[in-house]
Amino acid sequence: KYKNCDGYHILPESINQPPKLMKLPKIAIDNYQFTIMIFILLVIAGLTSYFTMPRTENPIIYMPGASVAVIYPGANPNDLEQLIAIPIEEAINELEDINNLETTIRDGFVNVAVEFVYGTDAKEKYNDVVDKVNDIKNRLPRDIYSIETIRWTSGDVNILQLALVSDSVEYYELEEAADKLKKDIEKVNGIRKVELFAYPEREIRVSLDIEKMAQMNISIDQVASAIRSNNANIPGGSLDLGSRNFTIKTSGSYDNPDEIKNTVISSYNGQLIYLKHVADVVFDYEDQDHMGRYMGQRSVFLVAGQKDAVNIFNIMEDVYPLIERHRKSLEPDIQLLTVFDQSEFVDERINGFLKNLF
Repeated sequence: KYKNCDGYHILPESINQPPKLMKLPKIAIDNYQFTIMIFILLVIAGLTSYFTMPRTENPIIYMPGASVAVIYPGANPNDLEQLIAIPIEEAINELEDINNLETTIRDGFVNVAVEFVYGTDAKEKYNDVVDKVNDIKNRLPRDIYSIETIRWTSGDVNILQLALVSDSVEYYELEEAADKLKKDIEKVNGIRKVELFAYPEREIRVSLDIEKMAQMNISIDQVASAIRSNNANIPGGSLDLGSRNFTIKTSGSYDNPDEIKNTVISSYNGQLIYLKHVADVVFDYEDQDHMGRYMGQRSVFLVAGQKDAVNIFNIMEDVYPLIERHRKSLEPDIQLLTVFDQSEFVDERINGFLKNLF
């Protein structure tokens, strides 16, 4: 400040000017048509994003890491370490940018988990692990049941779990009903995969009468060889008839238990011996090592996962009618129940978000 001759306070011209930030509202008000257009475009962009963005419980995250899971039934931890864990660890350890390498071993099972440095390309590192595992497969035991390389991602979470429930219906009937629903749900756009769980596989069980076999001098190997050879599909070659050539197909696959019962396994005192003479052949189930139950009742479970960047509500709009249609077609003794529906939780969270936004 300073005083002039009249005693008035004179301020510098720059102080009398409004700050530059204060000019922005003035510009917006003076050009209100342009300002309104900008706000309308922002609102449209926001609404478009809201209605088109993928909806799921958690965002899809690809972490730089992978797990190698090996199932080798009957092997003890010491054998698993020497035959499987160490070769896989040595192969993976050749890769760059490893942050942590950890192995878990239990009876019949090995899991090797490798975590890479944050920021590396998750897809590239996963492909590197797959390549390393494929390179050493010929060094691993040949009788391994399965070996699988699993990519670390949050996208493998299932969005739907259904249960077909019944304590009176046979397992194979529950499986058939679940399989029909599975095939329909797999056709829905946005579904990644559908799997069935908690049911024993149906199989043909042959119960041999050892005493009768001993009397007729028939060994177990003879029975097994006869069944195996009669159930084999063997190429029959071709038949030339002048200018025509016909391909011959042979099919030895069994279609029902009666065909197995009538398999010739040997001869005794000039008579053909069929399998039914020395064994009982019936439909049965594989030995169960686990059982699924829901609400206290025996169940077969169906689970479904979604693809990346897909709106879960669009998927469920197509899935719900399929569930209702199959529910109405089931026998009275079978119930189709929903165990888990991720869309309900997503809807609840979106409603909470809108409430907070308003």
